[in-house]
Amino acid sequence: IKLLKDGAVFRKHASSAFGGAHRRRVWCPPQLDRIKWRPLNKKPQSQEKTILVDDIKEITTNRIRKDGIEDRCFSIIATGKRLDLEADSKALRDQWVQALRYLLARRKKRQA
Repeated sequence: IKLLKDGAVFRKHASSAFGGAHRRRVWCPPQLDRIKWRPLNKKPQSQEKTILVDDIKEITTNRIRKDGIEDRCFSIIATGKRLDLEADSKALRDQWVQALRYLLARRKKRQA
């Protein structure tokens, strides 16, 4: 969970074929109720985007696009949104996927 709060820098792949990939800081706030991301060169609250954890349907590991390296990519699929990310290493991808899946399971357990 500390990993999610500390955040990391990933390449965010655009949903459109023309968007390319851009480096983004991705993290969870202390409440662990959402995932946030923003461009690296922007002030902390400028251009932040979010996905609510309760809206997440699935975390997948996959190759996002032709230009993504398969064993470093993962997707956060939520209601009405999808966040496609590429880590700098397979180890970082695996750590984040494991932490996010744990967070989802923990929240679902609390809601039951």
